[in-house]
Amino acid sequence: MKSLFFFISLFLSSVSSAQSRTAKALVVGISQYQDTSLHAFSAARRDAEEYAAFLQSPSGGSIERDQILLLTDEEATLAGFMAGLEWLMSEKPIPSTRLLYFAGSALYMTPGQKKEDVLMFFNDSPATPFQGNTCSLKGIKKRLEKQGETILSSPVFLAVSFKSPFEKSDSLGFEWKGTGKTKRSSWLKWSQTMPDAGLSSSAFSSKGQKSISSDLVTGLLGLADYDGNRMVSGPEIFRHISNQSSFYYPPGACLYLSVTDKEKNLSKVDERILNELEQRGNNELFPPIVQLESMPAEERLLQKSAPVTRRLYEDFILAIKVKNFLPPRERNAAALYDSLLLVPELLPIAGYLRRRLAAAMLDDTQQALNAYLNTSANELARRQKYTEPYKRYAQQLQKANELLGKQHMMSNTLEAKRLYFEGLELRLRSLAEKDSSWLSEAMEKQRAALHLEPEAAYIHNELGVVCINKNDTAEAKKQFLEAIEYSPTWSIPYNNLSILALNAGDWQAANYYGIEAIRHAPYNPGGYANLGVVYAEKKDWAQAETLFRRAVRLGAERPVVYYNLACLEAKKAEKGMAIDWLLQAHEKGWDDFDILNNDEDLVSLHALSEWKAMVRKYYPDKVKE
Repeated sequence: MKSLFFFISLFLSSVSSAQSRTAKALVVGISQYQDTSLHAFSAARRDAEEYAAFLQSPSGGSIERDQILLLTDEEATLAGFMAGLEWLMSEKPIPSTRLLYFAGSALYMTPGQKKEDVLMFFNDSPATPFQGNTCSLKGIKKRLEKQGETILSSPVFLAVSFKSPFEKSDSLGFEWKGTGKTKRSSWLKWSQTMPDAGLSSSAFSSKGQKSISSDLVTGLLGLADYDGNRMVSGPEIFRHISNQSSFYYPPGACLYLSVTDKEKNLSKVDERILNELEQRGNNELFPPIVQLESMPAEERLLQKSAPVTRRLYEDFILAIKVKNFLPPRERNAAALYDSLLLVPELLPIAGYLRRRLAAAMLDDTQQALNAYLNTSANELARRQKYTEPYKRYAQQLQKANELLGKQHMMSNTLEAKRLYFEGLELRLRSLAEKDSSWLSEAMEKQRAALHLEPEAAYIHNELGVVCINKNDTAEAKKQFLEAIEYSPTWSIPYNNLSILALNAGDWQAANYYGIEAIRHAPYNPGGYANLGVVYAEKKDWAQAETLFRRAVRLGAERPVVYYNLACLEAKKAEKGMAIDWLLQAHEKGWDDFDILNNDEDLVSLHALSEWKAMVRKYYPDKVKE
């Protein structure tokens, strides 16, 4: 159930200004996603900016701007969030309060979907949840509670709200109560029933749909002070949200509240602002913080540094932007980072430098994986040609994991991705070098990755491809079906099942899976190529040619597509066109002389000078003197 999601962790410690000045806040709002199939909420970014502004107000705790990290849209990748979370939970300086706010898209998982949880989507997350780039709400809650109970002096408050206007359900949500070793933590839940089938989100938007976040802020400003003690508590916020007109909330809205110390108050009421709220209603009270990407404290520190230090830092940022992360390239970001750590005056921002490098490497790696998950023709071609070693992504993941520390909440996910890319590199090398000895190690890597991320569809799919190369078709089919179970709208495993069916002569299955591959990704050349073979088997040459040509237009890299077009042209006695397609097939990697020479469809070409020239060029040892 895809949903719009608001995740807010608010301050809980005393609201005295002395303590508030040491508070830290991570504020995230996402209204745009790289995967456009994710349902975005246009107000999410604005909500985050206004909430960040609220935190700087006296009622919000007068938190210093230096201690607020705002991530919106393209900055709000999973890697950026992880780096921000590590900054939030770090001990330097030791804050009296930690705040975490997230507004964006999420998916509610029911127990029937393997686990009960809420998965948060980030700017670079694929729409399918089991692709390793979402973040579990339970995982975040566990991270906050563990740190709050063992190390931190500051308590944690967690709130979640989300909506799903596109699906019908009687209710949403789940409840956690009494969690945490100290038994201080508890969950409360408010939920709104889903709309009737056929009632779209636009119907609610036209009637004044509003964000729960706005009511959250006005509640903290004083509208939730139901006991009149001029302080706002967690239960009062819960009651305040519940008392609002649910008709104006997005359909299916839910709110979760959790506190590690439920006796703590969340805010102190400002009489002046409360009076203004009561007089003019819930209008915008704070100008949003539009730019917080660079922390002023870091800028001030760098301004005071020596020119050579500033140049070193600028080179570090440039290396990140051009993706020069690791050796052997000169002046790579990792080497420059090590040099920056040797500058005494930069030690206060060492954590920021570390997190920025880690986030940049993770973002670059995820973009490569996302291209594959989105069935990008360019990425499929890159893998087919094996023009760039994929081991660099594994190296980046390993370095990022080292920088973030093995105890961070996404460590297993990053390790699984590292193993995946190492295994992918081994398989591609095996094909390029025609050396099957690499395949056993490639399989070991993928099985180790699957142990860490058993629901990652891309790992199941890669394991299936390795099995095909090892001629284990039964296990390959099992892995492709597993990939589809976890990611039912991903085109590639359907395409791979179609190929399996073609190899087995099961034309009906090949046709079915080919159509499914195209349905889920109309730009996937593999689906059209597979269907072309099916129609060729039916001797429907015209439709087969149409499908093969469509695959070529979409960027097909498999040489057999071009070879099949050559055969079809030869059947029509278009000998020149047939030779042209054969030359393109060889440019794409065709190298099987026996099939080429013995194919009855191509016999009519053997006497041509162009055929003989092609044989001399690509098979010089086969030329008869």
